[in-house]
Amino acid sequence: KQWYQRRVAITAGEGQCTLCPAGMFNDAEGATGCKECPSGTKAQVRGASTCQTCEAGTFAQKGSDECTECAPGYFAELEGSAECSACDAGSFASGTGNAQCALCPAGQHADADGADKCKACRAGTIAEAEGTVRCSACEAGTYADGEENTQCTECLPGSYSKKEKSTDCDSALIPLL
Repeated sequence: KQWYQRRVAITAGEGQCTLCPAGMFNDAEGATGCKECPSGTKAQVRGASTCQTCEAGTFAQKGSDECTECAPGYFAELEGSAECSACDAGSFASGTGNAQCALCPAGQHADADGADKCKACRAGTIAEAEGTVRCSACEAGTYADGEENTQCTECLPGSYSKKEKSTDCDSALIPLL
């Protein structure tokens, strides 16, 4: 049988003390065992009497000796998180250890949860606002050349585009009478 005294384990009959392992703590005198650190906390050293709360952008599962940074595309907004959450479609988080996600800028989109970067809208499509999930096609009579467009341009008089997603306008030929 083992007896624990503040941060130290005493093995009955032997009188020897052993520190609680990393990821565990002992906060009471005369305890009979070490406790696992709760989710969202850590104990990095042996012999801890308390567990430390993980910072925003990190998480820890029960019994952890360290907090882990959230992966790209994920975030932990609050301190003491037990897990990271995926960024919603239309937003992203690049790098690791993110406490929040950012909206995709106009002209770009993220069509799935957990994006670590936004994609440019292709020629013929647009994203007018921040946080776009899917780019919209330019309607017939308009076009968008290049990438990352935020608006479609109307064809000038004397030109046209018959289809959606046009990247330019064709010249209108006027038959002579």
